[in-house]
Amino acid sequence: MTAHTKKEKTQEAIFSSNYFNLTLVMEPAYKPQPGQDGKGRKIQFRDGKYITSNPEEIKFLKGVAAQNDQSPYRKVYLVQDA
Repeated sequence: MTAHTKKEKTQEAIFSSNYFNLTLVMEPAYKPQPGQDGKGRKIQFRDGKYITSNPEEIKFLKGVAAQNDQSPYRKVYLVQDA
């Protein structure tokens, strides 16, 4: 019996922000150690919009959107779910 796995097509999620060029840091950059790049990861909104199909970014941005009441500086809204 052969197991068939169906590769799911990842849908795009669209997020918006009142700040046109909002930058959020997912992973901070650090001094690289041997075998590591140290670059970090950031999300850069363009004209108040960010579109992604990356599941890690979607999860991160949904978490940020859930905390909108706690920070007046980074309002992020989910426009279209993946």
